[in-house]
Amino acid sequence: MIKRTHKQISLDSAPHGSSSCRIQPLEKVRFNDGVSESKPAIEIAERTGPLRQLVGRRVLLVADIENLVYSAKNLQGKRINHAALLNKLLAASSKFAAHAVFCTYSDGLAKYLTHAGYQIHRRHLPPQYLQDETTLNSDNRVSFTVGWMTARLAPEVVVVGTGDGDLGCSIAEDLKHFFHSQPPVVLTLSLAGSTSQRLCADRNRNIDGNIEVGNDCLR
Repeated sequence: MIKRTHKQISLDSAPHGSSSCRIQPLEKVRFNDGVSESKPAIEIAERTGPLRQLVGRRVLLVADIENLVYSAKNLQGKRINHAALLNKLLAASSKFAAHAVFCTYSDGLAKYLTHAGYQIHRRHLPPQYLQDETTLNSDNRVSFTVGWMTARLAPEVVVVGTGDGDLGCSIAEDLKHFFHSQPPVVLTLSLAGSTSQRLCADRNRNIDGNIEVGNDCLR
């Protein structure tokens, strides 16, 4: 359910000056497409943002939890503080709905995400598949959830929580195509160093902005 809030957010909380991704020289890569060349330690923004495109709008977030979990682990084993993240996004928007999509491999994770404020959508897998982390992929369920909830809630902004280039590009293209009469603003939410360059709003006409999870929402 979309929640109402009267909280205010300071636009200064956005770490970047524009609504799109922060592009740095290649020696300070924020985006990554699996290139194996040696890179220095990834710089993490202190604050999550930019959030300007959420302000005063109806916002839908659908999070690809597997992608976000492993992206955070790449940052010196960090984890996302989902309660802090949702509170930050909620404070920026007029109405907010958060949906988390993941495979069933931890009842503790499901309880944590529910407590943080997500409506959860599990992909149920047989126990033998849960032993292999490479099978923990919910891309089809993420895509379906985005389309279903966009049609149902008519959000002004759709935030896709993933750094996966194939998934993010496909969802963004479909949103602009199938809702062409009144397309939502499409943003990605992901982590530094684990975000495909194909998702960069400066390069992808179907994506209107990129939100980076900062240290304020990591632990």
